Amino acid sequence: MEFHPLRSIRLDRGLAIAAVAVRARVASGTIITIEKYGHNPRPETKQRLAAALGVEVEAIWPASEEHQHNSGV
Repeated sequence: MEFHPLRSIRLDRGLAIAAVAVRARVASGTIITIEKYGHNPRPETKQRLAAALGVEVEAIWPASEEHQHNSGV
C-alpha cells in the first residue's frame, strides 16, 4: 500500500498528526483528509505543512500534480 507523501514524510520524522497540526497551524482533520483521501489543500496550507515537516512543498505535492490541479486537468 502506497501512502500519501505527507504521511510518509510525517512518519519518517516520527511525528503524530496532532504534532504536525500544531506546528502547521491547521486542523488535525485537514491532515487526515489529505493523507487518507488525497485532498489537495490551498497553497497556504501546503506551505505551512511543508514548513512544519522541514521540506519543500514539492516533496509532498510534486510540481506536475500541482500544475494538473491548477490547469483543471
